[in-house]
Amino acid sequence: MPGLHQALRRFFAGHRLSADTSLALSDGYVAQVASGGAECGRQRSTDGVDGLIIYESEIQRMNAELPEDCRLTAIYPTEGTMVAEYRLSLLTGATAAEQRTFDTLWQWLFSEPVQKRIREATGRRPGNPAVVSAQNAIPVPQLRYPTDPKALSRLIDAYRAQIRTPSRMVFVLDVSGSMEQNMSQLRNALINLTGTDENDPATYFNFLPGERVDFVPFSNGAQTPREFTLPDAETGPTLTAIQDYARKDLKAAGYTAMYDALQSAHALVRPWLAEADDGASTSIVLFSDGQNTCGANYSQYLDFRAGLSERERAVPIYTIAFDSGDQSTTPCDRYTPDPGPASVAGATQWERELRAVAEQSGGQLFTAGRDIPLYTVFWSIRGYQ
Repeated sequence: MPGLHQALRRFFAGHRLSADTSLALSDGYVAQVASGGAECGRQRSTDGVDGLIIYESEIQRMNAELPEDCRLTAIYPTEGTMVAEYRLSLLTGATAAEQRTFDTLWQWLFSEPVQKRIREATGRRPGNPAVVSAQNAIPVPQLRYPTDPKALSRLIDAYRAQIRTPSRMVFVLDVSGSMEQNMSQLRNALINLTGTDENDPATYFNFLPGERVDFVPFSNGAQTPREFTLPDAETGPTLTAIQDYARKDLKAAGYTAMYDALQSAHALVRPWLAEADDGASTSIVLFSDGQNTCGANYSQYLDFRAGLSERERAVPIYTIAFDSGDQSTTPCDRYTPDPGPASVAGATQWERELRAVAEQSGGQLFTAGRDIPLYTVFWSIRGYQ
């Protein structure tokens, strides 16, 4: 197995682009191509790629809209592959009438005419053996999934700890006064990312060996960054230090100087990008619960951003709009408010700004609040890192 680990590590050394869904992954490649430039836009971003590990049907969907010289060629392992199956199931306790409706539905979906329509519309291979695959479909041996949960766990652990390229990330955290009633949610979300309990699902989203994690809290201004580098082994002490930092050092008070802190995050990222290209993904996570009210405003941040190098502007920023229920817009002294991005129906200026910041960088806006627990949003973002 050590030899296999080395081969896989070399294979994943070129890993640049991550996402939490296949659609987000393919959309990332399509957006890269649309950005223009050499090699289908690959050179414009630190996450530029020339291939994807993804579903066959997604390759077909993308190729239908990509220019010919940027289309992907499907490569199939000669030893076989696993097939993704999403089974339609009826919940236990269904009534007899619901069972009859369910039977009618699956029989219709499995019928030859519908299977052919699904094949043509989605590029997926039919589940009904009476329906042939598309004419250009390559026969692929199907491998069986491991049936031993311990074997699956070992495979996942080996990938995460020994094969996957470590990430570098900066968490920019709103600790303004409006967060006082919700600081426990923020602290717990960060602590969940240090999970060490193998029975806790959060463990699969935790910080990994070799990763660099920086925190930049902000209130009246950007506070002093805290830097944590997880060693390649014995990560326990560093994870404990992150837990202690979240519990003891994050305290709510003051105004919201979001853009001052974001500029500090860019300064932290800059030397990482100047290092040798080791395949590590780099990202910024910006968390805020309300309108910027201190320091640089949105327009001033755009001026700052325009002065960044192309590689710095390409670092994805994942923004989190957290509805704390207290949206104070009272500015601090000498702050100059501005109108922010163009108005969007139903969106506050604060939400418009966070969306714009994310989209400008190739990142994504996430929302959290009373109905969407904050820790699940952090889990989702880890899928992109």
